[in-house]
Amino acid sequence: MHAGSSVALCPPDFELDDGGLYRFSDYQGTLWSWWREFWDEWVPRITGKERYAVVINGDVIDGQVKQSTTNWSVNFEDQARAAIDLLKPVAAEAAEFYIVRGTEAHVGKSAQFEERIARELQAIGHGKTHSRWDLWYRLGDRTIHFAHHIGTTSSTAYEASALCRELVAAFVEAGQWQDQPPPSMCVRSHRHRFCLVSIPTVSGEATIFVTPGWQLHTPFSHRMGQSMRVPQIGGVCISLDGGELVVRKKIWAPKVRNYVSQPATKSTG
Repeated sequence: MHAGSSVALCPPDFELDDGGLYRFSDYQGTLWSWWREFWDEWVPRITGKERYAVVINGDVIDGQVKQSTTNWSVNFEDQARAAIDLLKPVAAEAAEFYIVRGTEAHVGKSAQFEERIARELQAIGHGKTHSRWDLWYRLGDRTIHFAHHIGTTSSTAYEASALCRELVAAFVEAGQWQDQPPPSMCVRSHRHRFCLVSIPTVSGEATIFVTPGWQLHTPFSHRMGQSMRVPQIGGVCISLDGGELVVRKKIWAPKVRNYVSQPATKSTG
């Protein structure tokens, strides 16, 4: 979500700690309209009358990475309150609500600000905490493993490479410890672009995917050579159908090209 970033999701007309008012940009207004469509229309249509769990998979706020200037507030309490405003209606509708911890550079050492948000929203935690570094979730007889981080790449041709490595690592780890079967599905985030890899196994398919995000291009993504790659906005629903896990996604691709036309020149005779 990266709440606090001037190119990410933000509530409209948000009151800052000092009493000032932040009014989001046109770009953020588009993200807000997609956010509302996602939760008000798409999720109810996909889930029907079934109860569902919500997993927020890390980087709830943007923080301030390396003295970044692309935050509408560098007060982490402002960012945390914005995230809480965005997620409170979501948590209220969910049968279960979880927050997985993201990158410390964004959410503080030991994800302390994500923990503060998770506690405020009464997320289902582990022990005395309300957030967690990863989540093992049982859906029927299938196991899903959620964690935020996965390797990144600046090349679309290699987007699936890190997913394959992660899936292989899960099988190797399970092979070392026979009482710990591999997950049926792995869910990662961090890269802000949806990608899915699925392979057949003796017990059904093993799948891994990376979620889209709710942030547009940043100076960092431009510097990493991703200027031509469209950031993907949206979310994913996992359901159990006939004993198999089914992935359905809702993704928007923002228009990021700003063409510059050569002005017509007058001919002289």
